[in-house]
Amino acid sequence: MATGNFYKVNTDYIYAISDNDYIDIEDIAYTLQEEYRKYDVDFDVDFDIESDYDNRSYPTSSLGSITSYVSTKDCQIGISINSFLRSGYYSGACLDYEVTISTDNDVISDSELRNYSYEEIVQDLVYDKYEDDFKTEAEEQLDNYIINKYGKTWEELKRSLSKEEKDKVVKDIDNKENELDNQVYEKLDKMSEEVSKELVGKIEDEVHKLIQITEKVYSKVSQQLTVCCAFSNGETIYESVNDW
Repeated sequence: MATGNFYKVNTDYIYAISDNDYIDIEDIAYTLQEEYRKYDVDFDVDFDIESDYDNRSYPTSSLGSITSYVSTKDCQIGISINSFLRSGYYSGACLDYEVTISTDNDVISDSELRNYSYEEIVQDLVYDKYEDDFKTEAEEQLDNYIINKYGKTWEELKRSLSKEEKDKVVKDIDNKENELDNQVYEKLDKMSEEVSKELVGKIEDEVHKLIQITEKVYSKVSQQLTVCCAFSNGETIYESVNDW
């Protein structure tokens, strides 16, 4: 049974590289670097990036990446376009890219982004950055509440109250603690919404811009192909986009 020669995940076209008996990975990577420079973009040659979509029938080699950042006054997100060369099933290879989004504490890969909205990424960023601080603030507020209402710290109260009194005080403190916890997450949700309004559009625009540049760069160093015919037995016929 036949199969298609090329395997891609994200590119609009198949950016085919002819093998000419041998494909020099380093040469392709540094050629991409030169092409990106024409767009004032730094391409970091890196042969160790792992692909989310490595396929044993189409082995994948890392070439490098470009990275840009978008930010508000409080939050910053990194956007990377990682370039790969995916070997052809029979011959040659094709260029492909994967998008990753990075925050201070996490990296969201291309495959994860398919099930992960930018709004969710921003929400996680806000939570990671501020949740501990807001919880610490709430704990301090609870300590102050106990001292102002009962004239003692919680540790002092536990030693001085009878069981009946302690049950009443514990119920009151638990209610106050729940109230403060709710306020923490209300603040986090409100901040997430505000940051999302400012940041999500920037992320979308920057990802689109970097992808557009990447596909232009690929088109300069490869032959642009598209699938002309795909048969039920897996056989695939390609044609050059320039033939349209």
